Amino acid sequence: MLNSRRGAIPSELDWLIDTLDDYEERLRTLEAPGGEALSSTVAKLQALVANIQAQLDAWTSTRYTNATIDTKDANVAAQINPAIAATLAGNVGIGGALNVPNAYATDITWTRRTAWWGNDGRAGYASSSRRKKTAIRAADESQLLALLDVEPKTFRYRAEILRRTALRINAGEDYVPPVELGLIAEELDEAGLGAFVFCGDDGQPDGIEYGMLTVALLAIARRQRGEIAEMRRDIAEIREAMK
Repeated sequence: MLNSRRGAIPSELDWLIDTLDDYEERLRTLEAPGGEALSSTVAKLQALVANIQAQLDAWTSTRYTNATIDTKDANVAAQINPAIAATLAGNVGIGGALNVPNAYATDITWTRRTAWWGNDGRAGYASSSRRKKTAIRAADESQLLALLDVEPKTFRYRAEILRRTALRINAGEDYVPPVELGLIAEELDEAGLGAFVFCGDDGQPDGIEYGMLTVALLAIARRQRGEIAEMRRDIAEIREAMK
């Protein structure tokens, strides 16, 4: 291919001009294809679109419709719900600690029961009905008088001191827990009132059933009421004799 400008440039560059002209012609063909080139390009594009559509149809055919999903959900629920119900209907064991931080958030103003924890870790309540008891007899109030010899104490819990201090939640200062008021389990046990004490795994006194102590105090109050009544009768007799 010859260039019309060949006479204006050195003859030794004729080959470069011919090459550039050839590239220019090819670029025009690519930019505005026509005839056979255009037909071939269109055919390739149609084949590409058809291939993409075929892959899309194949993918769609494997997807679930909303109706299919609803049906499968219903089937799964029908199988799982009875299994869950059967599992939760039995005993549930928890190997670690059980923390229920929001348990106290419910204001229970309806019928309620006092909760008890068994030594085996189970929670429940203790029935007070005569129907559930046997060998019922009056308590020996004189034995319960030993409770009056047990001195109430004030104290702080060591574990709370260590926990709060380790957390350093008080601007880096050692935490001083509030003063508690109560009894000492060992002192109750030594006074012969072990029935109101529960022991740990090592067999040592560990806690006190404060709820049961109210029953003991009731027995003591009943005994003192009788003694007071007897003293009033004696005083009345003395006053009558002094007239």
